[in-house]
Amino acid sequence: MMTVDEFLDSSLPDGKAELVRGELRLTPTRAVLHGRAATNLVVLLSIYVRQHRLGMVFGDSVGYELTRFPLTVRVPDLSFVRADRLPHAGLDPRERVFRFAPDLAVEVLSRARRRRSSRRSCTITSARARLSSGSLTR
Repeated sequence: MMTVDEFLDSSLPDGKAELVRGELRLTPTRAVLHGRAATNLVVLLSIYVRQHRLGMVFGDSVGYELTRFPLTVRVPDLSFVRADRLPHAGLDPRERVFRFAPDLAVEVLSRARRRRSSRRSCTITSARARLSSGSLTR
């Protein structure tokens, strides 16, 4: 069983790492189409969010400690946090994770990963989106 602090202080291999109820979960580096789809989503949503001053969009380098699920840090491919939920003093560069769930979390799933994931679904926020990586790369 790993704590959130131990997870944040760990030296982890390349790829995506998350902590789920104290269990370290590693995902290998993803394919090029996955990265392209995730980047397209981040760019498009960021433009809209910035134009309307709605909050901030983050890529897959931002984690969320989910207090309703002890010992859990999730790192979605894309996330959005409303402006009224962001720290009023601005983002603290020393902070390593947000200690709340995002308002929107998106995981880009490949066809193979979508089949494996359809059996076990984990909701990390009230809004969830699943998008096929192939449909966003054009």
